[in-house]
Amino acid sequence: MKITTGKGSHPGAVPRCEHIMNIARNLLLSVVVAGGLGAGLPAPCPAAPAPANRGANHGRVPYLDFDKPESRRHFESVVQEIVRQGKGRIGPSEIEFVGVDGADSVALNKAIAALLQAGPPAIIATSGEIARAIRLQNSRVPIVFMSHADPVAIGIVDHLFSSGNNATGITFFLPLDLKRLELLHDVVPGATSIGILQDKWALEDMPTPAEMRAAERALGVRVQIYSVSTREELDRFKASGAVARHDAWYVPANYIAWLYPAEIVAYFNAHRRPVIYGERQYVARGGLMAIQPIPLDPPSQLARRVVAILSGASPSAIPIERPKGTATFFNVATADKLGIRIPKGILGRALEIFD
Repeated sequence: MKITTGKGSHPGAVPRCEHIMNIARNLLLSVVVAGGLGAGLPAPCPAAPAPANRGANHGRVPYLDFDKPESRRHFESVVQEIVRQGKGRIGPSEIEFVGVDGADSVALNKAIAALLQAGPPAIIATSGEIARAIRLQNSRVPIVFMSHADPVAIGIVDHLFSSGNNATGITFFLPLDLKRLELLHDVVPGATSIGILQDKWALEDMPTPAEMRAAERALGVRVQIYSVSTREELDRFKASGAVARHDAWYVPANYIAWLYPAEIVAYFNAHRRPVIYGERQYVARGGLMAIQPIPLDPPSQLARRVVAILSGASPSAIPIERPKGTATFFNVATADKLGIRIPKGILGRALEIFD
């Protein structure tokens, strides 16, 4: 396995920035997934008690996210749920959207410091990197977070059943990289070289080098990771011709793919490369296939936790919500254009097929 970056070899694990609310918008949340992935997981957060009347000077709850139109729409969904679950005692004006760039750590930390000075009753963080940055500055104000990464591994909470600190939330994390590579190999068995397009923040969530080498031996492939984290690095990657060096590609859910989903799908399709993605949205845009976790309804889960905390509940007493399974998606129109025939047995696993 080789890691290629814009400035040489990857120097080690670095913080991850991911904006993940768009996952919920694209999921079929009513699907019940059979199997054992849900077994042994903590029970859903109990219904919150009715909020107490907190007066006019309790402050607003900041909701931190990257400032994009879809982020604003997700914010509105969460606010609607908070108002509904709060039974009218929490108004929409009490939740405030704050646009931040989780990739700019200096600006992010300054924004968090200013928010904490105001003494908010809670803070909503829409990514693991934002939540971690808040935790590093604050052990008192409750944090309600979402995270693509394992919240224990990146230091947001101590445990999933009881956080042990001032944070609670939901995680989309499941270790699916090797499973996705296996599916890619099953669909494109002739591929002997696989490229992975990943950003620097998410490299720490990839399988270990030993695990990746074992996967290479098991699948009979060579894997190379390309670290692309900025617009400039994406342009350099596209100009480098690296796409032609590999028979197939894997694009996990990451910051750079989230910023430019249509461009990335169109680029690989134009070069007739089969790609497995980390989220359904890329398959809906014309990508070949994806495997992603299925969480419970994130707006509802976030709202339940915010209402409970504003009613006096301790964040450490509210378990972290985790995915209850996975879903697979295929685009057979793209498969036809690439000359790929997906076996019926593999298509039968799909939650949704695009044609």
